[in-house]
Amino acid sequence: MEVVIALGIIGFVLPLIIAAMASTGNDRRKAEAETRSTWMMRNIQREIIAKWSDPPLETKISSEFAFPIGPAHKSEVVMIFDREGTFLTLGSADDLSSRCNIADATFVANVTATAHTGSIARVSITVSQPAKAPPAKRSNITFDYLTTRYGNL
Repeated sequence: MEVVIALGIIGFVLPLIIAAMASTGNDRRKAEAETRSTWMMRNIQREIIAKWSDPPLETKISSEFAFPIGPAHKSEVVMIFDREGTFLTLGSADDLSSRCNIADATFVANVTATAHTGSIARVSITVSQPAKAPPAKRSNITFDYLTTRYGNL
């Protein structure tokens, strides 16, 4: 009888312990991804400043990503990063709207620059992860800031 009671208790408690351990692991991975996303945003911000400097410095951002001039102008680029936050390649709109098919992709960064006023641009960086998940299941962190052509405000 004691053995049956002990097995009943173990059968009840063991799934709770396993669920708590899985939840802790997921929380740790999410916190790590959020920290890495913030770090990547700062690196992307430095890339933008280098891209818009005079003369432009060599960056990972494509030549089409120009400083926005006028209200109708918008610059946009998609960047793909691995699990460590290392830049892999430039992506496309398809990487934002569906699962990313690039090997080792973990983070997808969408960088958009629009004219704000005169010589000031509004830059929005959204880092999504995991890149292999459908967009509706991704975790997004967005960083918006205003900048002049040659640096931050």
